[in-house]
This record gives sequence, C-alpha cells and structure tokens, in this order.
Amino acid sequence: MRKRLETLGVKTISNVVDVTNYVMFECGQPLHAYDLSKLDGKTLIPRKAREKGSPLKAINGKTYDLTPEMLVIADASKPVGLAGVMGGLETEIGPSTSDVLIEAARFDPLNVRRTSRALGLNSPRATALRDRSTRK
Repeated sequence: MRKRLETLGVKTISNVVDVTNYVMFECGQPLHAYDLSKLDGKTLIPRKAREKGSPLKAINGKTYDLTPEMLVIADASKPVGLAGVMGGLETEIGPSTSDVLIEAARFDPLNVRRTSRALGLNSPRATALRDRSTRK
C-alpha cells in the first residue's frame, strides 16, 4: 500500500492516514481520520464557515481565513477541516492517537474546487475529487 501511494505522489504518514488515502484513490471515496480525543463534543458537523475571516490551521501547518461560501467540517465549537480539501492540524492523527473517528462523505465537487482554488490548496484529496468530477 505504501509503495502504491508513493507511486501516486502521496507522502505516507501513518497506518490510519495511509489507509484513508489508499481508499480515496482506489474507490474514489474520500475519507478523513480525526483524533476523537481532540474533537470538542466528540462529533463532526458539516456546515458553512460562519464568518468571513474565521481561521483554520490546516495539517500543512498553514492558517487559512475562511469565508461563508466554504464548507467546513466542524466539531461542537469550531471548524476542524475543509470539506473535501484538507483536515485541520488540531485534530490530526498522531503517535498518541488511540481513538479515531472516520469521516466518509460526498461533497459537492464544485464547492471543493472553489474552496481549493480560493485558498491555493491542491491536496491529493482535492485533486482526486476534482478529477472525479470532470470524468463522465
């Protein structure tokens, strides 16, 4: 699996993250894994970003200002990921993770593409969704 991901240009990270990326490329179904202990309310809520300029620190270490047109994945109090694009740093899987919450959803490819472009993000997840949306 690691070799296949590397062939696709995807950096291998951990067993959990690698499995989610492998499923995305093999089945066309994006998955994202969250560290359950880091989620406020131990829940995920898909919703629009609430206010212009609300920040999200992504797993790439950069902070992005979100706009109300962007779909986010939130816990009980804040955005923890950009739907179909990239997860947030605060809830990422790490060496001490013991409980995992897996998100599997189908996001509107146009919204994913708009968010990805607006923020200058080209994650493997966004690329796979974009490519899938342009195939007929």
